[in-house]
Amino acid sequence: MRWSVGALAAGGLAVGLLVAAPGRAQADEQIRTYSVRLQIEPSGDLLVSERISYDFGPEPRHGILRDLPIRRRFDDRRDRLYPVQVTEVGSPDAPDQYSLEEADSQEGPLLRIRIGDSEQTVTGRHNYQIDYRVQGALDGFTDHDELYWKAVGSQWKVSIGQASATIIAPAAITHVACHAGPSGVGRPCESSVVDGRSATFAVGELGPHEGLTVGVGFPTGVVPTPQPILQERWSLARAFAATPASLGMAGAVAVLLMAGALVAAGRERRAAATSSGTGVTLEDPAGAGLSGAGLSSREASAPPGGLRPAQARLLLHKRVAPVAVPATLLDLAARGYLRIEEHPGHESRPQVWQVDRLPQPEPDLGAYERALLDELFGGRTSRRLSDLHRQFRPRFERIRAALGEEAVQLGWFTAPPDQVQATWARRGAALAVVGAVLLGLAVWRTRLALLPIPIIVAGLLLWWGARWMPRRTPTGTALARRVAGFRNYLQSPPADPRETAAAQDILSQELPYAIVFGRTRQWVRARPQLGASAVHPSWYLGGQPLPLNWLAGQIDQAARSSARLLMARPTDTGWRRRMRISRGGWHWDSSHSSGGGGFSGGGGSDGGGGGGGGGDSW
Repeated sequence: MRWSVGALAAGGLAVGLLVAAPGRAQADEQIRTYSVRLQIEPSGDLLVSERISYDFGPEPRHGILRDLPIRRRFDDRRDRLYPVQVTEVGSPDAPDQYSLEEADSQEGPLLRIRIGDSEQTVTGRHNYQIDYRVQGALDGFTDHDELYWKAVGSQWKVSIGQASATIIAPAAITHVACHAGPSGVGRPCESSVVDGRSATFAVGELGPHEGLTVGVGFPTGVVPTPQPILQERWSLARAFAATPASLGMAGAVAVLLMAGALVAAGRERRAAATSSGTGVTLEDPAGAGLSGAGLSSREASAPPGGLRPAQARLLLHKRVAPVAVPATLLDLAARGYLRIEEHPGHESRPQVWQVDRLPQPEPDLGAYERALLDELFGGRTSRRLSDLHRQFRPRFERIRAALGEEAVQLGWFTAPPDQVQATWARRGAALAVVGAVLLGLAVWRTRLALLPIPIIVAGLLLWWGARWMPRRTPTGTALARRVAGFRNYLQSPPADPRETAAAQDILSQELPYAIVFGRTRQWVRARPQLGASAVHPSWYLGGQPLPLNWLAGQIDQAARSSARLLMARPTDTGWRRRMRISRGGWHWDSSHSSGGGGFSGGGGSDGGGGGGGGGDSW
């Protein structure tokens, strides 16, 4: 029993020593004396010289950290700056290498002075000297100028045995103030002595996070009128402030962009007219439009000049939509070059086409039609369109390019429409990106974030309007007007019933154009004779024995389904697939974050007046 009691006592003593060890180490580390000399120069700058006698105790440390506040909140929209220039750092008995670092605290940014050697440690008591210059430290009033300064900041984590501060003013001091303690809660200093142009203040022991704040007043006129160095605090509302200057400059940018666009458009029109050899405006005169009005029923009842469906759409819309591919296949089938067989699909693909190439001479095929057949069959005689799912999109671009080149050779456009559209789209995207970059810089640095907005809008409008930038020649314009008339004809019952052809002929001759124009429903309603026949054309196989008006709708649906199938983008691979798999969002592995490396941070600033801060050992 005696042994048990002794063991328990020894264990309790050991536990007590372990628990008490950190507290004793903290108690051993303290600042013995902390003296500050504040000299107000005739320029109004403040020269600060600090003498710190720091006792590290038995624990080895590298040196000390001194944190100097350089920015404090002034009012609701501005901060007050205290630019600091470190002039000298030294120690007679410890490593005095130093580096300047940026740090932050709850009350603003800090300038951190790290004093010591990372490869050498010290223990016990050592002395440090820190000299620096501060701008914007004084405050000006109507009857006096004033320095109100936290000579010893309240963010030191250790106690201070004795603290003192001396202020040397450029003129006789008229009044003083001094208090010590935690930030916002002060007690009078133990000693305040004024001697003409100098004042000395002293206080006994300060606990952790307690400081010393001093102030003096002196007559005006001995230093330049003090002006705080203020900087407007960043905010989104500030960046987009609608001031007369920002609105005026944004308007000027918009006007310049509009003038530049008009000049560029006029230059291109003149260049295109010159290249066409006509010297006249290439598009329709004002008011003429492309409505197709004024054409006779005979002129409007057929595509002009034997234009094929894809060509007709290109002339009218200046671009080729993917639906032009199945419309062209239907046109080629009606002309005897292909046979299309419809196969049942499933929910996402209602019908699937199988296209067979028929052995027939092809002297009257256009360049783009040959390109389509080559890209579709690739040497085969039969192809199911579903086999080209996610593979046909690059081939479509080559077909589109061939159609555009052919349109230029035929004298319809001054340049391939797809190339013109791509060029203007790139210009618009580049302009929008430049505007976005300028917007980011303006938001970050200025109050002129409204200025880049017209640039971004202009870039987006240019990118969106690129589809209308290709220029038709007079020949192309005349043909486009007749194409518009033919499109109107497809939606209207024939003016002369005697012109009505057989239902099968109507289906073969007009359905590809109705599909490429997106007017199949209107066309079916305008051709009631389609509902009186259920004899399907020989070039289209499969499907149910429906009246031709129903068959036309089914073919239209299959054509649009085929266009979507062919234009599907290739399957995403690599990082995009991994992004889809990882649907839990981003996370940060804490094992990759950087550690403190044994450093303990210095204190931040405390409110009211300038100076302050604090520090620690490291």
